[in-house]
Amino acid sequence: NTPNQLLPDVPAPFKHVSMKDAIAELQKEIDHFFSVYEKNSGLRNINPFFGNLDFEEQVQLLHKHATHHAKQFGLVE
Repeated sequence: NTPNQLLPDVPAPFKHVSMKDAIAELQKEIDHFFSVYEKNSGLRNINPFFGNLDFEEQVQLLHKHATHHAKQFGLVE
């Protein structure tokens, strides 16, 4: 329950009417992520909480973030 100062207290409304549509957009974003790094192998991006991250660090962060939420919502143990 750590508040994120970059997000409002009230969540935004759903962007998608179905889980299938949300997963399709997530897949599109993941594909774009890999495409950007394939074209720019030395690219580093600033994360507002964790600083200047390279590809491997971004992948680790995304994995930990996704795993955290999967556990939070009981999708995995």
